[in-house]
Amino acid sequence: MSSIPFPTKVLEDYGDQFLGPGLYGAVIGTAALVLYAMELRTSHAAGAPWRHVPLPAQAVVFLLSVGIARVSPAVAIYSWAAAVPLSMVAARIAARGR
Repeated sequence: MSSIPFPTKVLEDYGDQFLGPGLYGAVIGTAALVLYAMELRTSHAAGAPWRHVPLPAQAVVFLLSVGIARVSPAVAIYSWAAAVPLSMVAARIAARGR
């Protein structure tokens, strides 16, 4: 989490090049995966099945944006908006499993 300000500054300075959105997407996507792993671990320790933890839609969106940034950095930035509805869908799916 402490590394997030650096890619944010790189995004601010190089938002129109691959480096900005690519680095930001990689760091945020990795952070989301780490948080997902922590949530899986704590739910397992509490005795809950893994199906109760929503899938990491944010991680998927941000990590996919790294590839998109190779083609178009602006489209990669706009693709991050997909994280919100996909996270809502993932939460609903997880809620059905309860």
